[in-house]
Amino acid sequence: MEVRSSLRRPPSYSDSFLFLPEASEPLVLRKIDSHNNTSLSLNSFSTAPPSDKETPGIPYTTCERWNSRILSFSLHILLISLFETLFFFLFVSKTEDSGLESALNSYIASTLETCAYWPPNTTLVVDDVLSLLLNATAVQEEGQAAAVRRHQFNEGLEWIAWSYTVGLTTLFVSLGVVGCSCRFRIAWKRILVENSIMIALLGLYEAMFFRTIIYRYKNLTDAELTAFLVGQLQTTCGLLLP
Repeated sequence: MEVRSSLRRPPSYSDSFLFLPEASEPLVLRKIDSHNNTSLSLNSFSTAPPSDKETPGIPYTTCERWNSRILSFSLHILLISLFETLFFFLFVSKTEDSGLESALNSYIASTLETCAYWPPNTTLVVDDVLSLLLNATAVQEEGQAAAVRRHQFNEGLEWIAWSYTVGLTTLFVSLGVVGCSCRFRIAWKRILVENSIMIALLGLYEAMFFRTIIYRYKNLTDAELTAFLVGQLQTTCGLLLP
């Protein structure tokens, strides 16, 4: 009997083993749905790592968690730095300057309203007394020079404040670049939304606090300032003694 060795052995199915020819397709397990008579193919031999989109339930690694936390913290401080810089130099500083000017104006308002109606003799006496105490030209020149120095000093403080913001921005961007380079999963949407809401609420609170507390706070009154000046003149110069 002639045996042809070149012929392939046909698939054989027995109770103990499953034989597949060499050119067979990769093993695919099929699960039969008895209700719809449809089959679902599942490749159980895939070794490729699952992606984040396909398996969102995979827990974050330690590096991913710390990267997201530091990113969130740095953005938190960055937004506060930006808010405080703008809020102070555009609102608080101007409010304090105008408040001090308003307090001085209210203190001498009564004198300014009546000085135009003083008799000539009274005006001469007051002018002679003030001339002994003050040199008007020197006071104005010193005031202008002090204003320039104050403006330059405050500009330096503003630059320092903005340097903080730039440094925090650099830190935040660097952390983001490192995370993306290492293919870390970063919850950008959550980080941005949560911190934006926090800054918005902080701004609303600051506005409410200024309107209901700081603006309504009572500073030293004119009567208290006058009593203080009189007391200093009495104790130091021996003037206006009873």
